[in-house]
Amino acid sequence: MMISKRHVYILIIIIVIGTIYLCTVRDGQDWGDDFALYIHHAINIVNGKPYASTGYIYNPFDPYLSPKSYPPMFSILLAPVYKLFGFNLNMFKYEIIIFWVGSMVLLFMLFQRELTDLLSLAAVLTVGLNPWFWDYKDSVGSDIPFLFISYAAILNIFIADSAPDHTNKKTVYSISSGLLMFLAFLTRTIGIIFLPSLFIRDILTKRRVSSSTMVSCGVTLLLIYLQKLIFPIEYSYLDQLPANIWQLLTTINGGVHAYCKYLTIIWSNGYNKRVAHIVFCVMSLLAILGFIRRIRRGITLYEVFALLYIGVIVSWPARQGVRFLIPIIPMYILYIFQIVQNIIIKRYRSIGIIMIVLLISTTYVAKYTTVDYGPIKDGIANAEAVSMFDYVRNSTNKDDVFIFRKPRALSLMTGRSASGYYNAESDNALWKYFMNINVKYLIHDIKEDDSFVSQFISRNSDLLLPVYKNDNFIIYRFNNP
Repeated sequence: MMISKRHVYILIIIIVIGTIYLCTVRDGQDWGDDFALYIHHAINIVNGKPYASTGYIYNPFDPYLSPKSYPPMFSILLAPVYKLFGFNLNMFKYEIIIFWVGSMVLLFMLFQRELTDLLSLAAVLTVGLNPWFWDYKDSVGSDIPFLFISYAAILNIFIADSAPDHTNKKTVYSISSGLLMFLAFLTRTIGIIFLPSLFIRDILTKRRVSSSTMVSCGVTLLLIYLQKLIFPIEYSYLDQLPANIWQLLTTINGGVHAYCKYLTIIWSNGYNKRVAHIVFCVMSLLAILGFIRRIRRGITLYEVFALLYIGVIVSWPARQGVRFLIPIIPMYILYIFQIVQNIIIKRYRSIGIIMIVLLISTTYVAKYTTVDYGPIKDGIANAEAVSMFDYVRNSTNKDDVFIFRKPRALSLMTGRSASGYYNAESDNALWKYFMNINVKYLIHDIKEDDSFVSQFISRNSDLLLPVYKNDNFIIYRFNNP
């Protein structure tokens, strides 16, 4: 049996990206404590406890810290790993890497529809070997599974679109597209934008809504309704929305600037920011030209999805850095390589692609010479954090409530209920919140807490008794006012 070039390239993707990522997993986890809520949900699923019973106390005065609960799909995926291996961060990371490699295979299959086989491979490796993504593999979060499910949905939608009408193939892929869109929503609520994306795409290209879109969206909506009926979850995301149109416009303006800045990070070389910005400008110019070229030739789901997705994240006050750009970075790279294929290679032949490859590879190699390959130093596994967690577990009561800047991580690691502080208008307002949730202890992160926390502690020193201290943390017990 002959092995096709396509299968060889897929094998290259799996071996190269999979091996590099799996062999360089770093021990530990940083303080971005989204991971804690996802893992706590997974533990509850395995142990048969209420999904939202995580110990995290939602602070309505700071809704941007975290919703009350997260969508369940990622926690459902983590649950079997926890069941088999217990609380093992590296095993969770290995699972995420499997989704990452699977995403790269899906991207190759999608890019092949637009590019030559060799350029498809180059585009996938540009995404898959990017140093930012390599570093992000050591964070336990829902973004990579969401990427995989979203591009699986896009591939299914394209197959359904190309299938003849009134055939079993069209029906099956339309239904599977609806299922995958539902799973995307169940992983991250922003997955709901698949529905308007399909409708807008159809109206713009066909002047009507196609039967496959009706079937796919119908399946998605039915499954969302059943999930809300059978397994209701309170997310509280709407608490984060701007209060009025002026706040919304200010948020959008800030969001556009912020996410442009975040996008430059994927082109960082680790040495010279000016060179990184030049590379960013060159690549982004190519991507913009590729986007415009596609619009002129006929809008597709990529463009509608990307514009709606960007519209949502720039309107959302809680900015999350590069990770919120993950679903559209592959499209950004695709547009770059379409210009490479259709303009640069045609005009400059092999020298054009050589220059682009050298620019990308030089940037990546330079960055990889500056990254840390050892254990994550600033996170839940460093000595000071472990010592602080031990004190909380062994020297406080199980029903004690804590205030800490990373309450979800504290709850996961200690089994204690915790909430976050907020920059209140007065000490009395902050004390009122603390009393309402029966706070017993406040943990001060000496290096990372905002200055108002230190000032609050200084002003209320007679009401806060230090009971534990190390180089990073001080734990205060409340003597209530």
